[in-house]
Amino acid sequence: MSHDWPGNVRELRNVAERFALSLPAFKQGSGLSQGLSFSEAVEAFERNLLTDALARTGGNLSQASQELGMAKTTLFDKVKKYGLNG
Repeated sequence: MSHDWPGNVRELRNVAERFALSLPAFKQGSGLSQGLSFSEAVEAFERNLLTDALARTGGNLSQASQELGMAKTTLFDKVKKYGLNG
């Protein structure tokens, strides 16, 4: 895998987690190469993390919030913000 690691430890951790779960390390069209603004790229990344966590937990918000290390209320707000089905 060839990737320029600019020192972002969270990015490396997320790629390692995706690898451990047998998920693709980098998604096609993740937004990073599509000319999105920084905030749009961050939202796309966050949406992908939430979608993946909800898929792995079968839509269980409590399990997904524990897996992501965030409060259930925060996760609920983000699910609502992005229109995801939790």
